Amino acid sequence: MILSIGMIMKNEEKYLRDCLTFLQPILKNVDSELIICDTGSTDNSIKIAKEFTENVLEIEWRDDFGWARQQGFQLCKGEWFFVLDPDEIFPDVQEIIDFFNSGEYKNFGCAAVKINNTLDKNNRAAISEHVRLFKIVENMQWRDKIHEQLLPFVGPIKYLQTTCLHYGYLPSEKKLKNKQKRNLTLILETYKENPDDYRNILHMVNEYSGKLETQRKYAEIGNAAVKKIELENYAGVPHYYPAFVQKLTQIYNELGEYEEIINCVNEYFEKVPQISANAHYLKFQQSFAFLQTDRLEEARQAAFEAFALKKQADNNELHKQVLINIMLPAIENEEFIIQILETSVRLDDFAAIITWLQQTLLQDKTLDKYKCYARFVGLMFEFNPPMLAELYWHFVNFVNQQQAEIVAIIESGIKNQAAKIELAQNILKQAVKIELVQNILKQQNVINTPYIQLQKLRLALNNDDSAACEYLNYFIEQDKISQIYADVLVAAIKYNKFFEELSQKINIVSYMNIFDYAVNIFDITLQIIETNETLLTFEMLDNFLQQNNFMKDFTEVKPVRLICDILNRFFDKVDSLDNEQNQLLLFEMSTIISHKFYKMIYSSKIYCESGINALTNGEKTTFYLGTAYEHKNAGNIADFAKYMRLAIKIAPQYKNFIQKATGSLQNEIKPPTAQEQLQQETADLKQLIQSLLNSGFVAPVKELLEVYAQINPADTDFLRSLNFEENYKKEQ
Repeated sequence: MILSIGMIMKNEEKYLRDCLTFLQPILKNVDSELIICDTGSTDNSIKIAKEFTENVLEIEWRDDFGWARQQGFQLCKGEWFFVLDPDEIFPDVQEIIDFFNSGEYKNFGCAAVKINNTLDKNNRAAISEHVRLFKIVENMQWRDKIHEQLLPFVGPIKYLQTTCLHYGYLPSEKKLKNKQKRNLTLILETYKENPDDYRNILHMVNEYSGKLETQRKYAEIGNAAVKKIELENYAGVPHYYPAFVQKLTQIYNELGEYEEIINCVNEYFEKVPQISANAHYLKFQQSFAFLQTDRLEEARQAAFEAFALKKQADNNELHKQVLINIMLPAIENEEFIIQILETSVRLDDFAAIITWLQQTLLQDKTLDKYKCYARFVGLMFEFNPPMLAELYWHFVNFVNQQQAEIVAIIESGIKNQAAKIELAQNILKQAVKIELVQNILKQQNVINTPYIQLQKLRLALNNDDSAACEYLNYFIEQDKISQIYADVLVAAIKYNKFFEELSQKINIVSYMNIFDYAVNIFDITLQIIETNETLLTFEMLDNFLQQNNFMKDFTEVKPVRLICDILNRFFDKVDSLDNEQNQLLLFEMSTIISHKFYKMIYSSKIYCESGINALTNGEKTTFYLGTAYEHKNAGNIADFAKYMRLAIKIAPQYKNFIQKATGSLQNEIKPPTAQEQLQQETADLKQLIQSLLNSGFVAPVKELLEVYAQINPADTDFLRSLNFEENYKKEQ
């Protein structure tokens, strides 16, 4: 037999079936066996395991992982041994199958695989490489109580590209299995037995470094281990040294001791015998430390060096054995570029860095170009806004990207109206120079583009210049308009020209685009409110909601909440307006628009009178006010007054506006008397009881009926009409 596969487990039903299912191709295509040792499961783990193999051993737990693994290992029949855990999944094992079936395994003593350790529910991960496949040799056995090892193993090592997904480091799994407490107990026992065990010290520092109160102590222990390794001239333990340095940089980063990071990384590069495969991470940490201490030139140089080392690591040009001893946080190549960009932007070195970025992206097609440029734009907004215009013209003239992509990148960073205007001014200032050059050289015109026309429109609107109306002629000739051109609709409404045609040209290609567009529209609307053009504001919003029924089938919660927040901002602006007529108009139109919006996003069974108790107070207020205005428009003054009274009851802060809005109807909407209030509460309670019974919720009704009988004991007809006793018996 070529291969024995072994694992130990206890209460691992969550991932076990997937783990064993993905091993089936190996068991079917390689001469192999599967041996599982259970150390006391109380869930369905043993039952699941027996579906896949007859070799399931039930053994006692002795607080010793090495001993537990040895019980299965000593029974194996294969020439090689493959060890894994039940919370690990190998999605693709073809490389392992080929390794054995091709006979390649005969040229190696062991093989390592990549371990992707998932750290949280957002799939943040740390990468490590572990030897998991071993040629079985004489006197080989499992050793150590914790972080156990199969020794001795022989080389050379075959580094496979096969990736394992490991879920044991998820916070939920660590808490469920109380991993840290268990691990620390066993690590400290081992430390007492052998205080010079570097591997155990490394794991001890790793476990304790997550606790703020012990970080300092275990940084000192780690430093002591580093000094001892240096004194021993790295004899037999060279791969532990860079592992300790990595852990120390992480601890010092948590403590905010950036000089310590800089110093220990410098010492590493001066003294280490071989540059290890985590060197790029160490340089990246050092670059960050320089950045935090405002040593920008050194930060940039370290970032460049880190990027070069990462390329070497990706090409397997660095010593990899360190990865067997420590998890390496995954850093995408784009993150190194972003670090370089940030230092360069802060150094105000635009020309050189944009050339470098362009060349780098051309040379490496695997890099996410959009991510790099988008972050570059964000840094420009943060540190050097005037340079954005230069960046735009660089994109247009030299990068040869599509206009839509350039615009999307730049507009994604614009946070407010002031930034829009500043950008427009800077872009148009340079446009004049570029246009002159193009006329002389007779080059293709890059001035007459939608984005440049948008800048002209923005400035005209900002200056209340009627020339903004002329720019609409340009956009009406376009087939489609991106949603980021929503400013065009402001001009269309302001000058009462082309609004319907332009709103139909807006190119909405996804729900998130709709959301972005909606936010843009609402933000622009708020700007119009500030100019007291309130009626135009709501014509625009109402038109938008009618033509773009954008929430009809929308189930995403976050965008809905954000839109609700924006609508609430309309109500907040009521007090800030000086003109009383505008205040009243804003209040009424905000109510009507919000009422329409809630009708779109809620089921008609919830946003209605019978479902009112499922709504928040703000939503109830909107429902009552919106319904009141509907009755007013229909000429039903009595119901208008009724719903206004209900609104005042829930939201007394709107009393003054409601009274101003209703004018001569003061008597109809004045606060209800105590008797009227009791009648309304009685009616509400009857409605709630009836609604619960209709929905099948019989049990809670009994208590409510007792309350109702106390409030209105004479209403025996209602109590009798419910047939409650009969319904309650059925429920029981």
